[in-house]
Amino acid sequence: MMRSLITLSALLATSQAWALGTFIAPDGSTVPMNAARTIIVRGPDSVQFVTQVNYAGNPAKLLWMIPLPNFNMPADDGVLVGTLPQGAFDELEGLTAPRLEGACDGAPNGMATDALQRDAWAGTNMPLPARAFPIPEIEMGRLAQHASEFGVMIDETAQAAIDGMVDQNFMVVAVRIDTAALGVNRVDPIVSIRYPLAAGEQVRTAIFPTNTVVPAAGPVDFVWWTLGAQRMRSSLPTEELDFTTVEFVTNAESNYTEALDAALAPRQTQVFIREFAGGVDGGFADAGLEGIRQGATQITRLRARFTGPALRATRMATPTLRDDGTTAYDRTHSVAGFMCPGDAPDMGAVVADVGVTPDPDLGMVEPDTGIVRPDGGVDAAAGGGGGGGGGCHASPGAPGGALLALLAPALLLRRRRSRQ
Repeated sequence: MMRSLITLSALLATSQAWALGTFIAPDGSTVPMNAARTIIVRGPDSVQFVTQVNYAGNPAKLLWMIPLPNFNMPADDGVLVGTLPQGAFDELEGLTAPRLEGACDGAPNGMATDALQRDAWAGTNMPLPARAFPIPEIEMGRLAQHASEFGVMIDETAQAAIDGMVDQNFMVVAVRIDTAALGVNRVDPIVSIRYPLAAGEQVRTAIFPTNTVVPAAGPVDFVWWTLGAQRMRSSLPTEELDFTTVEFVTNAESNYTEALDAALAPRQTQVFIREFAGGVDGGFADAGLEGIRQGATQITRLRARFTGPALRATRMATPTLRDDGTTAYDRTHSVAGFMCPGDAPDMGAVVADVGVTPDPDLGMVEPDTGIVRPDGGVDAAAGGGGGGGGGCHASPGAPGGALLALLAPALLLRRRRSRQ
C-alpha cells in the first residue's frame, strides 16, 4: 500500500493533469473543462464510470484520453467501453438536484426552483468511437499512431505524461470526438467504462494538479452520483450546505451557487458537499440508466467546485468512496424568499412636536421641490420591502469556468498486471 501511495504521488507531481481525462486538440494543446458529471455504479464484482464533460470552446476535433488500471487484454479481462444516453444523466439531475422553496417568515410563498448544475447539456445519443490501449500497445506506439491517424498530434508534453501513466501501470481509453461527423457545432461527450473490481475493494478516485490556465469565469463544477447497496460518501470531509446562506435573488433565481462556492472556498480540494442521499424508488424511467443499475437501491449525490489555483497547489488528494452510515438527506429546502413584505424597516416617520411655533410669515422652502410650507412641517417618507425567509435542513447550480482534467474515473491504487 505504501508503494502505491508513493507512485501515485509521483504521478500527481507531473505538470500534466490526467484524471477524468485530458482533451487534446489537433495541434497538441489541451482543452480546459468547464464542468463534468459522473455516475459511479458499484456492482458486486465490477465498477462502472459514466462521465459527461463540458469543455471550453468549439474545437472540431478532440481526442479524449482517459486513464484506468491496466489490463493487458482489456476485452478478455472484462473491460467494456461504450456510452449511455444523456437522458440517464438528466433523470438523475431531476431526481437529486436541490429543490429550493421560498418562504417569508417561515411561511411558503410559492417561489420554487431546482438548483441545476447547468441549464443544458449538449449531449448525443450516438456512441463515440473509443478504444482501449493497454500498456504493451502504448509502448509499441499504437496510441500515438491512433491519434495521428485521427489528425491529433501527441507532442512531447503529452507523451511525457503518457509515459508517466505507463510507469504507474495505467492504460488509456482514447475517445474520438469529431463534431463534423456528428453533424453538430459542439457536443458534451459521454463515455462509459466498466471493469472488474472484486467485492470489498475500495473505489478510489484522485484529484490532480493541472498546468492549464483557468478562465476567469470561475471554478470547475463536478457532480458525482454513486449507485449501490449503501449511501456513499467521500473519505475526505463530506458535508451539507448551510441553507441559511441561501436565498432567492429574484422570483425564480437563487444565490445557491454563490453560497456553495463560499462554503467550499476555505478547503477547496479537501471537502465535498452532499446534496442528496436516498433510496431508488422503483426503477428508472431511462432504459439506459435502469440497465446499468445492477440492483442498486441507494443514490448519493456529491458536489465539488475546484478553482485552478487550488488544484495546482494540490500535491495529492485521493478520496475513497465508501459506505455512509448516516441517515437519508432530502433534496428539498426552505430558503429565504425574495422581497418578502415587512423585511425592510419602515422608512415612514412622524416628526415629533417639539413645541416650537413657526412664524407663519417665514415659510419653509423644500430645496428639492420648491414647495412652500407655511407650517414648517416635514413630509413622512414611505419605505419598501426586502428579502427574507428561513432556511431548512434537508439538499445543483450553474457551473463556473474551465479547466483541464481532474477527477480520475477510478485510479485503483494497486498493481493490476505486469507488463508483457
